[in-house]
Amino acid sequence: MVNPSDLIPIQESIEEAVKLVIPLPITVRSSFQVSDPVPLEAINIMLGCTGNFRGQVFIESSVEFFKQIGATLFGMEMEGEMLHSFIGEMGNMIMGNFCSQLCDRKIPVDITPPTVIEGVSRIYGFSNSTIIPMQVGDLGELRFVFIIKEIIKTE
Repeated sequence: MVNPSDLIPIQESIEEAVKLVIPLPITVRSSFQVSDPVPLEAINIMLGCTGNFRGQVFIESSVEFFKQIGATLFGMEMEGEMLHSFIGEMGNMIMGNFCSQLCDRKIPVDITPPTVIEGVSRIYGFSNSTIIPMQVGDLGELRFVFIIKEIIKTE
């Protein structure tokens, strides 16, 4: 189990990363813990984390949310393969900034390439996860599901 104080840099880093990538008002809601299994809805971006923060991150929202973000950022509506490519790249941009923010906090980390998962599913095989929900402007909610295996701080 992860020490709750170890989650502070995770929460601060993901909030800062999202604000750097999405130019809309971001409201972070209270994080909460979930035990195995974690239900996932709609569409998710899965990325693995290596280095001093080991685990997986799922970025979850609705297809409509991602379509609206794409239209906001690029001025055009996306569908099909272009939408899925954009969703993966958005996850990559957020998590790349997340890595930079964690490194600034003395927690060096790398990410794996993103995988886009569409449909309702459940994640099994871990003791607990932390979910950080964020309201993005009036577009909807973006949820970050952190399945953390280990956090190692360096001085």
